[in-house]
Amino acid sequence: MSKYGTGSVRTLPSGKVQLTVLEEAVGGKKYRKSFTGNSESECRRAYKQWLARSSEESAPAKETLTHAIDRWLEAYKEGQVSCGSMKNYQLYSKKIKEALGARLVTSVREYDLQTFLSSKSGESQSALGYYRIILKNTFNMLRKERIVSVSPAEDLTCPSFEIPEPEFYSRDDINTIIRFAREDENFGTAILIMLYTGIRPGEMCALTWEDIDLDAQIITINKGVGRVEGGYGIRPTKTKKVRHIAISDDLLPTLAARTDEGWVVKNRYRSYMAPKSFEHAYYKFFDRLNATRSKPITVLSPHKCRHSFATHLLSGGANIRAVQGFLGHSSVTTTQRYTHADIAEQRVTINKLSY
Repeated sequence: MSKYGTGSVRTLPSGKVQLTVLEEAVGGKKYRKSFTGNSESECRRAYKQWLARSSEESAPAKETLTHAIDRWLEAYKEGQVSCGSMKNYQLYSKKIKEALGARLVTSVREYDLQTFLSSKSGESQSALGYYRIILKNTFNMLRKERIVSVSPAEDLTCPSFEIPEPEFYSRDDINTIIRFAREDENFGTAILIMLYTGIRPGEMCALTWEDIDLDAQIITINKGVGRVEGGYGIRPTKTKKVRHIAISDDLLPTLAARTDEGWVVKNRYRSYMAPKSFEHAYYKFFDRLNATRSKPITVLSPHKCRHSFATHLLSGGANIRAVQGFLGHSSVTTTQRYTHADIAEQRVTINKLSY
């Protein structure tokens, strides 16, 4: 911890050092400003450079939207969210700055922001949400600092977005995949685990044989492989919670026959697989499978194994709350997406009715 009045210094989980200082905005409002680097001295150099720039741009009315967004990211997001989330904030902030960043914050109107959002109507619901969060929170910060009197982002609405129904493998395709997976020594076990448990591909990458309790017939999901600072690494599950999945009678023989240790799927160095390597092995499995068939199976992404598990479990009469627990969803609303997929499958069947 630094001396009083010079800011506080802490070491982040990534090993980086972060200096946080208390600054005063127009009207006497206090706010925190953070600087991250490899050492305290590097952070303090960045702080001095920022002070020099700030003195040149001391008039708040001359602050651009780019400068304001960068301030918000540094103060409220850097070092406080996961590496993956931070990359998303930076990505979507960049797009906002490319379109509106040169504008003075005092000149930005609700019309400008709403027009920008409307121009992004073809992007995902997640992307639209990021745009709205960044704009709303940046202008809330400016309003609290009395740089703007009213936030033009307060009543922004995202373009209507229809969530597509999840894709999933049909029952016939799943039966074909399972038969082949039982004989495939390269990647078959991973395919079977995903289809019989619904775990995420990143969780499959991080699964070890120690997580599989054959006596209790339970698989413990407590980690995943995903983005960390500097690349990919082991991190908590998406919801930061541990969950337990019962091993089905159909999956148990495959797991009981294994005598390996460590990671269930390994790279050539016998360590965990990174997502790209896992995806490559997944598609290679289907290349081998389709090479044996006159009519190839349409290959869906690895995540669609999870969709298939949820869809067919619900169509088999499973309680939606139980499925929510299997999948590790924070909200049952997310799980309900798969009831829509089930209805889509029912439509295909009901149209075969020959009155």
